[in-house]
Amino acid sequence: MTAPTASGYPVQYRADHEEQRSRLTTFFRALLFIPLLFALLLWTLVGMFSLVGAWFALMFTGRYPQGLYRFNAGFLRHITRLSAYASLATDRYPPFHTSEAPTYPVRVAIAAPQAEYSRVKVFFRGVLAIPFAIVSEALMTVACLATFASWFVVVATGRQPAVLQEGINLGLSYQTKVWGFLLLLTEEWPLSITDGVGEPIVSSPERPLGAA
Repeated sequence: MTAPTASGYPVQYRADHEEQRSRLTTFFRALLFIPLLFALLLWTLVGMFSLVGAWFALMFTGRYPQGLYRFNAGFLRHITRLSAYASLATDRYPPFHTSEAPTYPVRVAIAAPQAEYSRVKVFFRGVLAIPFAIVSEALMTVACLATFASWFVVVATGRQPAVLQEGINLGLSYQTKVWGFLLLLTEEWPLSITDGVGEPIVSSPERPLGAA
């Protein structure tokens, strides 16, 4: 087992390595994703309103309302699971709920909300996120190439090499942290690129993960 990360970043992505894969569900992954695409569009629409509500609440009070935080954390978990399924990070069909799913191969642990948030960082969040979004797009390009290669390898052999899954997880892990930053769930900079890839989820005693 890989040593746990010591960064304690408030948003952490983890995925179990699954070497044995289904040729059939991999071959038809695009078709199988269609129902999830409609769910993704719906959740994205609702998530936009929730994000706007959280932005105003944070600007006026400096605090993240618990209900909005729980919803946005669930939204992040859900879209990450959908992205992971579409990217061949797992064969298992993602659950339609937004709660934690400890037995699902792809998990996102999110720390409890901070006691107070910086209004300046909240106001300029879109601008502050630009460099991280650029890095995320670059890493997701790597993930897409790994997904493309994985499709052919899995269909031909029924196995997914660890190096290809790690390439997928590299993009998804960083994308998840950037989304957490954009959703105002944390104001900590998502500076680490490889943190958490292939590592178990750990929590810090100060800000327990999975509490949201």
